[in-house]
Amino acid sequence: MLKKKLDQTYPDSIYYYFDKSERLGGYSFSSELEKSRNAKLVKVRFLYNPTFYGTNKLAVPKKEFYFRLKEDPTFDREQILGLFKKFENKN
Repeated sequence: MLKKKLDQTYPDSIYYYFDKSERLGGYSFSSELEKSRNAKLVKVRFLYNPTFYGTNKLAVPKKEFYFRLKEDPTFDREQILGLFKKFENKN
């Protein structure tokens, strides 16, 4: 929970979603939060209330952003590493 909203980039609300059964390998949003809940943090939602911004008082509608970690059964680790190596060699 945010104690102080420093500017417009800070959300008005943050929601955390945990799952005790989720297994995502070494990927993590926050190992500290996961340890405290003994569950995997799988989704984070950022909510922004409608507001007015700037000297012209431009109306900014409400918005929501969410990020979710999810296992992808089509993920090919070797293919991804190959892409990194290909671009690394070009630079």
